[in-house]
Amino acid sequence: MRSRAFDDLGTEGLGTSVELRSFLVAFFRVSLAMVIGLSLVAISMWMEGKVSERLVVTEGPWRFSSGVLPSWIPSDFQGEIAKLDRIPEQVALRSAHWHRDLRRLLEENPWIAEVEEVGRTSRGIDFRARFYRPVVAAQVEHGFLLLDSHGRVIDRVEGLELDPTWGVPVYLPHREIPWLDPGTLVKDPEVEECLAIVRLLWGARVLEKYPGRILMIDAYSDGRSPGWLWRLHTPYGVPLYWGRSPASPQVPLQSDVHKLQSLELVLSRGEKIRGAGGISLAHPEPTVVGRL
Repeated sequence: MRSRAFDDLGTEGLGTSVELRSFLVAFFRVSLAMVIGLSLVAISMWMEGKVSERLVVTEGPWRFSSGVLPSWIPSDFQGEIAKLDRIPEQVALRSAHWHRDLRRLLEENPWIAEVEEVGRTSRGIDFRARFYRPVVAAQVEHGFLLLDSHGRVIDRVEGLELDPTWGVPVYLPHREIPWLDPGTLVKDPEVEECLAIVRLLWGARVLEKYPGRILMIDAYSDGRSPGWLWRLHTPYGVPLYWGRSPASPQVPLQSDVHKLQSLELVLSRGEKIRGAGGISLAHPEPTVVGRL
């Protein structure tokens, strides 16, 4: 009995030991698998974190670098030009066609005449492009319409005053011009006459050589002849009478070249013209006249 009991106990103890060892082996295998699995997950997360970090570093400067805009655009201007800042977030960073997509979005902006080059630097996206430059600002009810040399609205400026940084004269139209959307072409005979004079001023670089000396341009009638006559307003309170526009159906008294020469002579005198009632550019020499 004792031997049997001892034998039975020994057999049961041996069975328990085998089961325990099997359990420990299985536990070890499961633990090892879990450790390996967790390690792989950790490595994967670490790698993912590294990839994400690289993407953050890459995408962080995915914006236009400062200095890509012309100096004659006021830094606080928030018109269509401000939409350029939102273009990078519309471009797929990892797309093989991001250059093409970026060019397309840039050229859809009314300020961009032609995109010459796009690229990336440590600061972000750089691009080189030709911008449409306003030649005149037409004053309307809500502010100003910035027009290119063909009369297309590039952008709109709200308010009663135009920032002098633009460097363009203000056009005071006789007929009301609505608050047109950018990209709209203004079709009006008076506007065309104004633009014809302004194109001459820009072509001769008068507005660049004498910045701020021609503030406004408008048309008037002398009551004796048909059509419009034009005058340029200076900061000295002295209007300069241009006469007929190159786009006028009436024949001008003096050639445009002669008027430009007279205009530069007058503007070069600066403050010295103050006190004159007005100066005509449509005579053989600049002539002081009364206000018309």
